[in-house]
Amino acid sequence: MQLRQLAALAVVAEEGSFQRAARLLGYTQPAISQQVAALERLVGTQLIERGRGEGIRPTEAGHILLEHWSAIESQLVAARADLGVAMAGAQAELRLGVYASVGARVLPAVLSEHASRWPRIDVVLHDDIADRELFSLVEAGKIELAFATLPLPPGEFESVTLFDDPFVLVVRSDSQLAAGIRNRRSLAALPIVCFKDCLSTAHTLLLIGEGGPAVEPAFRSNNSGLLQGLVRAGRGVALFPRMAYVPEPDLTAVDLGDLVPPRETGLIWHAHRTLSPAAEAFVETAKKVCAKLQ
Repeated sequence: MQLRQLAALAVVAEEGSFQRAARLLGYTQPAISQQVAALERLVGTQLIERGRGEGIRPTEAGHILLEHWSAIESQLVAARADLGVAMAGAQAELRLGVYASVGARVLPAVLSEHASRWPRIDVVLHDDIADRELFSLVEAGKIELAFATLPLPPGEFESVTLFDDPFVLVVRSDSQLAAGIRNRRSLAALPIVCFKDCLSTAHTLLLIGEGGPAVEPAFRSNNSGLLQGLVRAGRGVALFPRMAYVPEPDLTAVDLGDLVPPRETGLIWHAHRTLSPAAEAFVETAKKVCAKLQ
């Protein structure tokens, strides 16, 4: 069984067409058909349904083989990333992903302590407002570590929990809501504004719905300054992890207590990658620094 045969099967299944798969892979259409046919002869069963009208699609056996190919492909990505580090030489670079609030409140202390032990390591930061993109970059082997919201989404990831960040409701200081929120039903009825691409916020909106559909916010944005501006203007109340809130004189962050669970923050890496010594040291340093936040 050859990797190019499995890759051909995966692209044919995704595109639903031998012709489009051939174009993407840089082969002729007969060559792609031959690779899939050779794979079918090897496993002894049909992998693609070649019907007319609805395009082509994997058989049950094809789906099973593609699930295994997904794991193999992930390991190949990890291997390429590890080889890239080795060829670059001596772990001279640590590529790290971080999202906005952790970058502002946590990362500087972790970097400072890590640099005292690994002064020759160049930490290259990839910062993103939200954490969805960081999972993709880790999975693709483009960064070695990333701060991210847990629990993990489906994928080839390992993680360590660093700290919990409780949610708050940001309201105008002159609002009656500054005295507190009684229950989830009261919270769900409010004109909530919140982050657009924050995984933990999405989970919280679903929880507030209490078994029904997720609460639909009045406005979403990844710009915390814009969201707090909407609160100041009386256009809504902001549902934030506490770490994302920037205190302002005319705003109040209301503790939500047990109404919603806190955002769980950790470090993630590719499950099939071998962390460099510098990356392992960064994980331990982050755990040490973040323990002081509890």
